[in-house]
Amino acid sequence: MLKNKTESVAAMILQWQDTIFWPEAKPAESGYLHKLCVRRDYAKTGLSTMMIEVAQMECAKKNVMKLRLDTGWQNTALRNLYEKNGFILYDQFVLDGRHEFARYEKRLEENVMIKKCTINELDEAVEFAFSKNQWVEERCRPFLVNEPVENIYADFKKYVETEFYDVLLQYDKDKLVGVTAIFWLVEDNYVSINRGIFAAKDYSVVAKRYLDYIQSNFKGYKYYINTAKEHQKSIDFYHAQGFELLEDAVLYKLDDFSGVSLISGMEELNTSNQDEIYTYLEPGITEDTYWNIERLKQQPEMFIIIGFFFDGLKGVIQARKYKNISVEIVGLEAEETQVKKDLMNALAKTCKDRGFKLIQLYTERQEEVQLGKELGYTYFDSNVCFLKKL
Repeated sequence: MLKNKTESVAAMILQWQDTIFWPEAKPAESGYLHKLCVRRDYAKTGLSTMMIEVAQMECAKKNVMKLRLDTGWQNTALRNLYEKNGFILYDQFVLDGRHEFARYEKRLEENVMIKKCTINELDEAVEFAFSKNQWVEERCRPFLVNEPVENIYADFKKYVETEFYDVLLQYDKDKLVGVTAIFWLVEDNYVSINRGIFAAKDYSVVAKRYLDYIQSNFKGYKYYINTAKEHQKSIDFYHAQGFELLEDAVLYKLDDFSGVSLISGMEELNTSNQDEIYTYLEPGITEDTYWNIERLKQQPEMFIIIGFFFDGLKGVIQARKYKNISVEIVGLEAEETQVKKDLMNALAKTCKDRGFKLIQLYTERQEEVQLGKELGYTYFDSNVCFLKKL
């Protein structure tokens, strides 16, 4: 039974033998989950999955490698829930010659468990990630090698507390061997790991378990991975698993806005120029890009978008805002190099006027790297992005 401070919110029965629904099974060859229920006020909060994870952990303690359950054959909602949590339909079972049930089984890797991190487990997760992040070849974006532990804690805490975000813990024989963070967008069939994978031992083993978990829970989604260029183990793993390489980019930063200026002809995105700017940008933004043109139109307030108009639109720069503290250049389109440089200057002037402290330049293009250096940008990170459609 799971309780909060004042009441019971979820319950289940876990048995080690079930002679009614699994009469052919040997004693203790599996755990049998029954009467999983969640109080209505707590529906769709992830408690069902949490209870299943608890059942799996109890099986692991007894070295039981299967977890089984049954539900009504016509109960589509529960069957979808169990399948989402990795259960495979075993067969159709008819009880008393007339009641039809779906029997499900989930095979558990010996002593291995992946579960969602809770607030009470956050310190353990952060300590593990921080210890791995100290090594260049194991650190995970967006954290830097010298990332303060307080920053990792705040970041993971947001993932634990926010809907559609999770920190996933991987245990082997009750020992923490992996930590990663994921987020997903249901309406876009989009799931991403971009804080991890931190692994205690063989990276490919830990990463493969996470991949299996994602594939089981997010069928039909586009699966994005961001990893540091120095993390060769992760790059080799995703290549071997058939992921498509989307980007191999570098990041430069500018935190000194002295000397920046704004030339005439620069216009921020507004209702009078938005159609022209969006039309200009569209050919350069692929559908598989997270901030594709449709999402950009839906949430323009998350960006600073500036166009250079001189006998027509000559170029556009896009920068994504982060908490009104920093921005990241995610798009710079123009035919002439000087126009690109002027747009970068215009962005710097805009950020200075609005109190932003930092501009990040994210690019694969050597021309933009050179322009950044000329304007005072310095290198600070790299990113390799992979995609796989599950």
